[in-house]
Amino acid sequence: MTTTTTTMMMAGAGIVNDEDVGTGHHIAIYVGANDSDFEAAATNCMDGGILWVNKLFEDRVLDVDSAMQEKQFRFKDIVDIENGDVLYALEHEIRAVSHEMFPGN
Repeated sequence: MTTTTTTMMMAGAGIVNDEDVGTGHHIAIYVGANDSDFEAAATNCMDGGILWVNKLFEDRVLDVDSAMQEKQFRFKDIVDIENGDVLYALEHEIRAVSHEMFPGN
């Protein structure tokens, strides 16, 4: 059994609502115990068609290779996996535990 590390951080202040999507308000989540776990998360999000680029930031991650290079990727839509309906929009920045900003380093 693999131990998974998940750390969440809120960037920005206040309540996040629809007007805030794409403005820099987001949740940063560090996933997995290693880069293989992060790669699996990136693959799942890419296969689900939810990878997203926030043009306010320099990273342009739309595939697993660029996610591995940047050690992060973004998505914004929380979707119902049964029917694909968007339930809520909030920017999520998913980072590898090897990311330079991981608080455990």
